[in-house]
Amino acid sequence: VALEAAGADPALIKNLSKGLYPAVAERMRTTPACVERALRNAIYVACERGGLDARFGHCPTNREFILYLLDQLALRCSR
Repeated sequence: VALEAAGADPALIKNLSKGLYPAVAERMRTTPACVERALRNAIYVACERGGLDARFGHCPTNREFILYLLDQLALRCSR
């Protein structure tokens, strides 16, 4: 849902806490804080168990991770 919203309106990424998180929270019937925490936890787990930090050189921020995923989707769709 976050990638779909960010892809449809890139301005949401400029301020995650006032843009993307509330948009996703409304759609998922939860709070922006829960959206932020769930994303941060998913990234943390991917770094700890899946080696995501090796790709970035560090565990990425929520914004870095969302932008990375959007770039990867754009690359795959352009093929």
